[in-house]
Amino acid sequence: LLGAWSHLLVVAHEGAAPSGTFRFGLPHAVADATLFDAVLKMNELFPALEIRLHTEWSPALQQATEQGQLDAAVLMLPEGTGLPHGLTGRQIVTFEVKVIQSADKPLVKRKSSIRSLVGHGWILNPDGCGYRVALERSMEAAGQRLRISVDTQATNTQLRLVGAGLGLGLVPLDVLRTSPYCDQLEILDVSDFKLSLGVWLVYPRQTGNLKDRKSTRLNSSHITIS
Repeated sequence: LLGAWSHLLVVAHEGAAPSGTFRFGLPHAVADATLFDAVLKMNELFPALEIRLHTEWSPALQQATEQGQLDAAVLMLPEGTGLPHGLTGRQIVTFEVKVIQSADKPLVKRKSSIRSLVGHGWILNPDGCGYRVALERSMEAAGQRLRISVDTQATNTQLRLVGAGLGLGLVPLDVLRTSPYCDQLEILDVSDFKLSLGVWLVYPRQTGNLKDRKSTRLNSSHITIS
């Protein structure tokens, strides 16, 4: 992710560092995994640049980028989805999203199906989360409804509650691996629910190709590379 930011901000054949204000958006799941290290590293790489980071769900970040309220954003899109019209960018990585339960107090068998999960409560992000939507659709396709026990944006709180046996959860594998509660959780193999999300760095198409221009203004006067 940091490499992709640097590619966006620095003109390849110029030695000068970017300056000005850079407004950047991150989805909550990506922020959970990268925000602390990203802020420190960006400040180290670009000390003259004022970085304003904003966290939100991907649909809201997409809209803000299209409307010029953000200079760039990371979006989480279903695998195989193309970029929204008016935005350009590239896919950075793929997030595998896993169903989890408590390792010490399991609620279901490790190998399960959507139907076998129906009677249990879920601890998930609030409405607007892409992988919650995907789970709801899978439940509906099986003629069932998703039962929410807790919805909160605090990922580690979700994982702690799931680890205590209070419900099932959904989490990107990369986020799970960095969590202090990882050892308390078990990944389920759900035969009819597989979810991968592409993580994309995007910015408005009208910004053009930064590498081919000696002096570039990204979204009016917010960031200058020269």
